Amino acid sequence: MNRRLFLGSTFATVATATLSRLAWGDVGITNKKGGDTVFVTEGDLGSWVWEGEFFSFPKSHKGFGGDTHAPCAVDDLLLVGHTGPEAITAFDLKTGKYRPPTDFKFSELKLAATHGLTTDGTNYYIVTNTIPKTTPGRVIKTDAKGEKVWEVGMPEGHQGAWNPTELTVIDKDRVLLTNGYGSGRMYFLSTKDGSVTGTLFTEGNKLGEIKGCHGVMWDAAAKLLWVHDRGNSRIQWSDLDGKCSELLGDNGKADTPIRMPCGSAVWGDFVVVPDLSGRFNMFHRGKGKLPGGYTLVGQFGDAGVRSNKFNEYRKKPIAETVKEGECGTPHYYCFTGDGHVIAAEWHPTGRVKRLRRVA
Repeated sequence: MNRRLFLGSTFATVATATLSRLAWGDVGITNKKGGDTVFVTEGDLGSWVWEGEFFSFPKSHKGFGGDTHAPCAVDDLLLVGHTGPEAITAFDLKTGKYRPPTDFKFSELKLAATHGLTTDGTNYYIVTNTIPKTTPGRVIKTDAKGEKVWEVGMPEGHQGAWNPTELTVIDKDRVLLTNGYGSGRMYFLSTKDGSVTGTLFTEGNKLGEIKGCHGVMWDAAAKLLWVHDRGNSRIQWSDLDGKCSELLGDNGKADTPIRMPCGSAVWGDFVVVPDLSGRFNMFHRGKGKLPGGYTLVGQFGDAGVRSNKFNEYRKKPIAETVKEGECGTPHYYCFTGDGHVIAAEWHPTGRVKRLRRVA
């Protein structure tokens, strides 16, 4: 399995509310066993253990850091995008050990602010943010070693701000790019050369409209597009024609189960959705009432960091604000092939953790 990021943490109780009235921490159970934090979904469908120090660096290493964005797992390799000097950092998924940039050719791309990173299993697709007065947002396809296949920038005729954040692979011919920090429009791009083959959505807050759509994921098994409409504090589910069937979240109301969804990753029947405002959500596909048969079965890791506390939180080292087993600002997650979750955090010092699947 590939795609997005998953940040693990603590704090949750058994659900007693209906889906429409879920408050923070109402779904799933967090246990403390032998010093470990264990997240157990509602219905005991899956369990993950927070591992504090799985990934490691050489003592003198200074290439990793800055806000941690996109992780991407393929076989035994993990790549993590961030705003530090390396822009993309590699780890061995079996051992957690750092792999030097000389193993790849990503450094030749002269990346800055790598925000999105996705794979089709063979190639990588990289999305970089616009850095004012320096670098416009870029979309780059590479081979498995990081050598560039093609690169595109702002589409011709694009109206409004250009600051892309993520893309998802639709099929062998198309990817879908979201302009998450720009205007409310997505672009279908050809996997052959990056040319625009279509558009999706317009800006707004009605069903089928988006605002600040930070992440997008094509769920091929369920034939659903997960639309992480962060500016409207909600998830929408859509087909590839932009017809939305339902949404979860309601413009930031206190009792909504979704506040600032960033993106998602799928593994089997599970989808994980990190929420920048303090925790991550786990969905399971079966006979649920949400589109595709999904049910929200876990909300974990709430350390109490909310959008009105972001500035204060980001000024301090993570260890002074968030405990092991807790989330501060969950950003992007991905599953590994065996169902472990890799969690990245939006913080100037960077943070990447593994949640080991145990059931």
